[in-house]
Amino acid sequence: MFVPRPQTFSTRNFLIWWLFLILLLSADWTFAQELPLAERCSTGSATVPLPTYEEAETLVRRPSVSPQPTATTIETVLDQRFQSALTYKKEGNLTQAAALLTELVATQEADTDPLHPGLVPALTALSDVYRLQGNYAQAETTALRLEAVLDTHLTALAPETQAAARNIIAMVAFAQGHFGQAEQGFSISIRLLERVIGGNHPDLALRLNNLAECHKACGRMEAAKPLFRRALRLLEANPAANPTALAAVLNNLAGLYRFEGRIHEAQSYYKRALYLWERTLGSEHPTVAAALNNLADLSAFTGNPAEATRLVQQAQQILEKKYGRIHPEVAKTYATLGAIAFAGKNYKMAQLHYEQALHIEQQLFAAAHPMTAMTLNNLAVVERIQGQFAEAEAHQKTALEIWEKTVGRTHPEYVAGLKNLACLLHQEGKKTQAGAVELQLRNAVPRQAAPPFERWVIDARTRR
Repeated sequence: MFVPRPQTFSTRNFLIWWLFLILLLSADWTFAQELPLAERCSTGSATVPLPTYEEAETLVRRPSVSPQPTATTIETVLDQRFQSALTYKKEGNLTQAAALLTELVATQEADTDPLHPGLVPALTALSDVYRLQGNYAQAETTALRLEAVLDTHLTALAPETQAAARNIIAMVAFAQGHFGQAEQGFSISIRLLERVIGGNHPDLALRLNNLAECHKACGRMEAAKPLFRRALRLLEANPAANPTALAAVLNNLAGLYRFEGRIHEAQSYYKRALYLWERTLGSEHPTVAAALNNLADLSAFTGNPAEATRLVQQAQQILEKKYGRIHPEVAKTYATLGAIAFAGKNYKMAQLHYEQALHIEQQLFAAAHPMTAMTLNNLAVVERIQGQFAEAEAHQKTALEIWEKTVGRTHPEYVAGLKNLACLLHQEGKKTQAGAVELQLRNAVPRQAAPPFERWVIDARTRR
C-alpha cells in the first residue's frame, strides 16, 4: 500500500511565505498608485500637471490600505492650485491664471454654509486677472460677485482679506473710468488695512499709491502728491523687500512730475522703475513693456523721436505677444506712436495711429471712458490741422461729452479740450460758437493748470 510521504515543514513554510510575499507586494503596489498625485503637487515641475479637483476628491475618498489618512487632501490641492494661479498671474500668463481661478471659484462657491475660506481670495485674484487682460465686462461681473460675498459674510472675514478685496474692486472701477467709486473703495481698503498693520507698514504703500493715482486721474494733484511721497517713504525704508511695489510708486510719481513739467525728475524715476521691474520680472513682462512705453512717450516730448520709436516698438512687441492686439496697454502704444508722429509733423501717420488706438478702445470700453476721450481729442487735433473740420468737430465734441461725464468740467483735460474746440471753431469761421466756448473757458476753474504735454492731450493752440 502506497502511503504518501508527508510534506516537510520547510517546504510548507516556503510556499506560505511565497503566497504572503505576493499578497504583500500587491498591497504595496496598490498603495503606491496614490503616491504620484502627492508627488505631482509638491515637485512644482512644469512638465507634470497638478491634479484636478476630481482627481483629488477620488483620491481622498478611495479606501486606503493604511489606517492613516493620505497626505494629499482636497484643500491641499486647492491651495496649491491657487498658488499656481498667482504664479501665472505674476509671470503675466493671464490665460492660465484665469483658467485655474475659474475652476477654483466654481468648486469653492459650492460651499455656501459655511463660507469656503478660499472663495474671497480666489474671486479677488480672478477679478484682477480679468482687469489685467482688459476683459472689463468679466472683471466687473466677478467684482460684483465678490462684493456680494463681502456684504453677506462681513463678520466672518478678516480685515486684511476684506481690504485686499475692496482694493481690487476699486481697481476694476478705476480701469473703467469710475473714479468716484474707485476713490471710495481705495479709501475703505486703506482704513481696513491700517487697523491690522498700522499706518507705517510698507504693505500699506501700494494702497496709498492706488488712491494717489485716483486723485491724479481726477486732476487733484495736490491731494495725490503727499500720498505718493508717503508710499515712497514706506518702501524706500527697505527697498529690497518689495522692489515691484517700489517700481510702481516711482513710475506713478514720475507721471505726476511729468504733468508738472519736471521732466528730468520724471525721466529719472521712470528709469529707476524700469530697472527694478526688469530685474524682478524679466525683460519680457508686460509691466516692463508699460514702463518702456512711458519712457518712449517722454523721449518723444524731449525731442528724441528715434529713441522713442525704438522703445515703443519694443513695448508693443511684448504686449501683443502676451495679450494680442485688443488690450488697453496696446492701445496706449499706438497713441504714443501717434504722439511721436505728431511731434514730427507727420500728421497722416499720427492720424492712422490714433485711429488704431481708438479702434481698440472702442472694443474694450463702454461709451464713456476717459481714455477714449483722450484719443478722440488727439484725433480731432490732427484732423483739424489737415483741414478735416467736420470730422474734427464731431470727435472733439464727443471727447468733451465723455470728459464731462467721467471727470467733470474742472478737469485739466476737459479745459484743454475746450481750448481745442475754440481753436477749431475759429478756423471754421464759426465765430459766434467759438466765442461761446471761450466764455465757457473764462468761467472754468480748473483744479490745476493744463499740463505742458500729456500723452493723451495735445493743446492745439500751442502746437499749431
